[in-house]
Amino acid sequence: MLLRFLAVAVLVSVLGLSACSSKSNGEPQKIRLNLAAPPVFWVVYAETVGWVDIVNRHSDLAIGVESKAGAIAVQQSVATGNTDLGYHQLYSETSLNYLGRHTYSNKPWSPAKNLRLIIGGISQLNATFMTSPRTGIERMLDLSGKRITRSTWSDIESARDPILEAYGYDPQRDIRTILLNSTAEGWKELQLGRVDIVWDAINEGQLKVQENIGQVVYLAIAPERLDLARAMYPDIFRGVFSLTVRPGDVPGVKMAGPVSALGFIMMVYANANLSEDAAYTIVTTLLDHVEEVQSVASATRNFSRETALPPVDVVGEVPYHPGAVKAFQESGLWTAQHEERQRELLTMEIGENVEAGD
Repeated sequence: MLLRFLAVAVLVSVLGLSACSSKSNGEPQKIRLNLAAPPVFWVVYAETVGWVDIVNRHSDLAIGVESKAGAIAVQQSVATGNTDLGYHQLYSETSLNYLGRHTYSNKPWSPAKNLRLIIGGISQLNATFMTSPRTGIERMLDLSGKRITRSTWSDIESARDPILEAYGYDPQRDIRTILLNSTAEGWKELQLGRVDIVWDAINEGQLKVQENIGQVVYLAIAPERLDLARAMYPDIFRGVFSLTVRPGDVPGVKMAGPVSALGFIMMVYANANLSEDAAYTIVTTLLDHVEEVQSVASATRNFSRETALPPVDVVGEVPYHPGAVKAFQESGLWTAQHEERQRELLTMEIGENVEAGD
């Protein structure tokens, strides 16, 4: 399975490059996209290369995919203009960088008011706590004193401790945190009996795990607990919603029944200097080829015209790129609420710039 997905990623990259080189209307516009996961995370990488290839084949753009492990590295790359686009990380991370809060409060390039949203809904990331049947753990109320993984690179880590708090745990006192470099290491440690719980996304990564430990036990996160966590940490839970993962949603992954997990909106965002034509082309091309995007991977199967532009009450901290606004207006998706919020954000930006003397 791993080799197959890697082969798909490489093939799609080659197809994308050959498609760009064969365009007849001159040299394609080259754009650099930074991905918050290295190629070794093959599911995410193949997904990203897949939808990028769709844009490249059906437009005059030549988007090249680069990768940096972790949200901060990608945010810095886009905020400083080293790359044009960022992808596959939580909307909340882009919002926090734009606002200059939390982990971005001491960065010289934050608050990054030069960030702009392009399109969402290409994929939805999910997350919950998972374990082996051998541990006997069946619910979130069984976690006191347990050894739970935390990954140094994963974007979903910001939601881990707040959810534990929403269930009444003190993450420092009641939980034994096992800090690892990746979620893949967490699954290895679980199989060796050195951890009790893995905090991760429900995805194709569990296919190999199933062979070794049997059916994974997925712990449900109740929607009301998410509401409590959101009330405590509103910044961290921008673009996070309650998502039901059902058997069959991830092909091959065995589940005893539906699981209530956290859902995360993944946004494509850009440096404001990206050309209006490029942003417009990215949005219109993806909206015109929805079925192709859906066929890229299981994570993209729910992409649609409706998910491409989330409601303003879900994501409303970062302005949209004017090229994206034009595309959504022409498609009839841009609402009066979106327009009002866009004007508010841009007005606030102007006021902040005047105050700062820029």
